[in-house]
Amino acid sequence: MNAELLCEMPKIIYYRNVLTHDECDYVIANINNDQFEKSLGFDLDTKAPKPTNWRTSSQFHDFTNKFHYINNNVSRITKYPLLNIEQIQILRYEPGEYYKPHCDFFNFPPTWHTTDNDRVATAITYLNDDFEGGYTNFPNLKIEVKPEKGSMLFFEYKYDIEMNRQTVHGGMSVLTGAKYIATSWIRGSAWIASDA
Repeated sequence: MNAELLCEMPKIIYYRNVLTHDECDYVIANINNDQFEKSLGFDLDTKAPKPTNWRTSSQFHDFTNKFHYINNNVSRITKYPLLNIEQIQILRYEPGEYYKPHCDFFNFPPTWHTTDNDRVATAITYLNDDFEGGYTNFPNLKIEVKPEKGSMLFFEYKYDIEMNRQTVHGGMSVLTGAKYIATSWIRGSAWIASDA
């Protein structure tokens, strides 16, 4: 494994060779197509998930902890406790699908929606790279990350609100093939599913 510091503040690090190719392939091979559901956004008015036109991928929640080794790696590398990491969400992006620029934390701004245990960091593990497009883009920081199979992109937003907003990021459109990622959201303290 090797690490590339993309930004010091807010911290963005790209770790390569976090998973083996076999570990990546295992995830993709062990989710049936009918297990993927349309990805949802978060409705600030109703405080509930809903379909949106700014997040067009499909998602699979690892409720059985089948792919636990991914979050084990996230915890080991980032030094955040395993109990603080939400259940893994596997995302699939088909050609033309994307996730428009957004922030992963909920207190944005705090008057819209608050939680006593907000997200403070994100780890995106890239499960394949046999596709075109699909870069991860941080428009405010002028950073684009090309997905590499087995690599992990980690970024923190545990600062003040202005610094946190610098972590606005998006998944650019996939041009050909299908992109698979595992997303691990990290909370400030032990995570309980009903928090958000």
